[in-house]
Amino acid sequence: MERPGEELAREGNALLGSDFMKDLTIKCKDQTWKVHKLIVAARMEWFKAALCESEDDDKKEIVLRGPKPVAVDLVIQWIYTRRLGPEFDSDDKLFEASIWLHEGAVFFGDARLMTIVEEKLSEKLDNFADNLADNVEWYAVSEGLGQSYLSDRDATRRAFEGYFRGVTLAYGLKRDWAKELFIRYAPNNQWLIMYNKHFREMANDVCPDYLRDLSVRFVEHVTNPSENEQTPNIWDILPGLPEWYDA
Repeated sequence: MERPGEELAREGNALLGSDFMKDLTIKCKDQTWKVHKLIVAARMEWFKAALCESEDDDKKEIVLRGPKPVAVDLVIQWIYTRRLGPEFDSDDKLFEASIWLHEGAVFFGDARLMTIVEEKLSEKLDNFADNLADNVEWYAVSEGLGQSYLSDRDATRRAFEGYFRGVTLAYGLKRDWAKELFIRYAPNNQWLIMYNKHFREMANDVCPDYLRDLSVRFVEHVTNPSENEQTPNIWDILPGLPEWYDA
């Protein structure tokens, strides 16, 4: 038997996918969405205000000039289903999707949705950290019927591709809330990821600013006597630190 939330999500998704009685068009750059005025106005204050304050009693179109279409699409999915979209079930897509949905929540002024997204990304990064509880060089990554390990460059790249797309987006958009969550990922797994030279190389290749911030946080960590005794020896990871760090 379906739970109430699951039934709402299923029916909302069916409504979104159907053209039945849709009476409003939302435009953002080169994309358009057909939606129901009643649903979007009832579930998001921004749309309620836009429709109620319009001088046009039969407003049929809203043009958005601020957000990216990907952010609008994720917000519309949320409005109809009250669930995070399928992107949030994918390790490869969740990191970017979290940031884009947060961008949409900011544009539409939905503080509750902002909090939900921040908590979801934080939870995902905590789970990522838990998976590295053992020596990260030998952390197993499922590969069909076998396994490969993060000591292998290709396995590391596959495991962290989606992660680093999220990092790149967070730094590109200069979103401090997301940057801080990604920076906290390393201390949350007791800095074990910093042992992995492939992770450090990827960080330097795709987002040097991220590796710099990790390195600064690490130096602050190891010079604080109150921090966890399980902090790695700085000499074990020093070759992977940015050139500007002078030991």
